[in-house]
Amino acid sequence: MVELAPGDLLGFSGNDLVSHVVNLGSLGLPYRGISHVGIVSEWASKLVLFESTTFQSKPCLIKGKIIAGVQANRIEDRLAGRVWLYKLKRPLTLSDRIKLRDFLLTYVGKSYDTLGAFQSGGKLFSLIQKLKFQENLHTIFCSELCAAALREVDRLETESASYWSPNKLLRYLVANQIVEEPVRYENRFSPPALDESVSY
Repeated sequence: MVELAPGDLLGFSGNDLVSHVVNLGSLGLPYRGISHVGIVSEWASKLVLFESTTFQSKPCLIKGKIIAGVQANRIEDRLAGRVWLYKLKRPLTLSDRIKLRDFLLTYVGKSYDTLGAFQSGGKLFSLIQKLKFQENLHTIFCSELCAAALREVDRLETESASYWSPNKLLRYLVANQIVEEPVRYENRFSPPALDESVSY
């Protein structure tokens, strides 16, 4: 099984209404395109998944309660269904890993941005709105969080993290060789040994 590392992305294909709208709006296929994305980072000497979602039924590892918004979850709890791994082509340095973790921790507990998620859909919504969205990280949706995090560690150049839908972000990252081609991530979890030089 391919090992996870900080900065890697997990893409999910959901079957709820919001997932279908995000998929269709960003030229993805329902049940096959990516409707949700999270980013791997470190917390308490473990790899965890940072994501912004309203569909998690377990408490956030950091806040200790169920959150509708930015949260950290055990990766093994998030592997049901169709999940794809997008590995960074250029692994993060130690300083980048610390920067990524600290950045994500500042957003844990922020509310989910439902309107932003719909607006990021792209071509479907370009009929009624411009494609360029002003960045607003007071509330935050999944791909907005990941885009902002990748920008923080110099893996993505973008004026607005709010512009990116899950499909749009992942297609761009693959096309520009920032991440590897996606591989199906099965429901078998074997966490790699961490470099304990990252302090907490």
